Amino acid sequence: SSFFFEERSFKSMRLVGVVLVWIEFVRGCVAFQYTCPSSRSFIKKMTQKHSIKFENPNDEKKAASFKKTGDSALALRYAAISANRAGRKRDAIGLLERATNLRPADEPRAWGLLAKLREEIGDVSGARATLRRSLQYFPENAELWRRLAEIAKRSNRFDTARLHYARAIRADSTFVAAWDAWSRMELSQNRPRAAAVLAKRGLDRVPKAESARLWHAYAMALNRWISPERPQKFALLQAEAALKQGLAVTPRHAHLLHAMGLQIYTMRQNAQETRRYLTAALERGQPEASLSLARLEENEGRVAAARAAYRRATHDKASVAAWRSAARFELLNGNRKEALDLFRKASVRFPRDVELHVQWARALEDNNVAREVLNTALRASPSSTRLYHALGELEAVHAVQCTHVEDQSVFL
Repeated sequence: SSFFFEERSFKSMRLVGVVLVWIEFVRGCVAFQYTCPSSRSFIKKMTQKHSIKFENPNDEKKAASFKKTGDSALALRYAAISANRAGRKRDAIGLLERATNLRPADEPRAWGLLAKLREEIGDVSGARATLRRSLQYFPENAELWRRLAEIAKRSNRFDTARLHYARAIRADSTFVAAWDAWSRMELSQNRPRAAAVLAKRGLDRVPKAESARLWHAYAMALNRWISPERPQKFALLQAEAALKQGLAVTPRHAHLLHAMGLQIYTMRQNAQETRRYLTAALERGQPEASLSLARLEENEGRVAAARAAYRRATHDKASVAAWRSAARFELLNGNRKEALDLFRKASVRFPRDVELHVQWARALEDNNVAREVLNTALRASPSSTRLYHALGELEAVHAVQCTHVEDQSVFL
């Protein structure tokens, strides 16, 4: 029996050896495929294998030139960029994996893009693992630590996100994006004091020319930091002072102009000055300013100006809030047909927005159509209690209407 056991062990070891040799052979073939002398054949093989069409001819030329000089990893990265531009994320992921395996300590941005693409296709754990592996080669790269923090934040792991943000700042204390994102995360968790402290620390460290977004974050935190020792009026004054300091550094910053306009209207109801700031923000590329301007005109009773502003606010890249507000405005002003058309267009852009479909169903006069709207929304968001509640309300109203009709028929 011992001889039989030794023979089986020998066979197992031999099998393991064969497998290892085969793996090394495959790896060698892959390495040869991407290190062959001909740059033209390299690009041809790569595009055929991954069915990639270079959207930008310059990408193909650069990939070929880098392969010609022996830089296969860089050529793969350019091929991945081209695949991503064409909307082929999985192909781009495969190419970036090859590039980072060939030269893992070459380019941190390749790791960042790989993690981003993995998260976009729903592979959050893969994105997290990619960033952790990249930090083995770039332990002091603040951007990679920030990306890891963002993934933790989106997964509601806020304590972990705080650790990663702190590590990013330790790697680069002037890294504006980390200070800004950390401060806004604390504000989103109803911790305005912590958010204000973080923003102020960042402002003390980052260059003035790059501080605009931190002044905005600081003002937003001060605006919400209300306590018995800090009454609302004091908080508003401090927020306005922070915005003025930010605009003194960057007077044409769209977000600061937008925030200042809203702050002035909240504190002093000065429509003319508010309109001036919001218009300036809109001219400098702040799309949310169009919605704020529309609401301002609506509050001031200027219906024609508000309607024009709402039409500007409902563009292709507008938020769902803009579409809901525009539809609500048309309903309030008796233009039901236009409101229903806005709801219909918005539902195509935001099929999973629950409140949009609830408001649309309530605006409809036909209960059957309203029921179909809510059922369509339920198929997209089957766990939404808000939709079930709205559907129950609709059925209750329908039952009351039916009872009323029956009572009338008996009376007649």
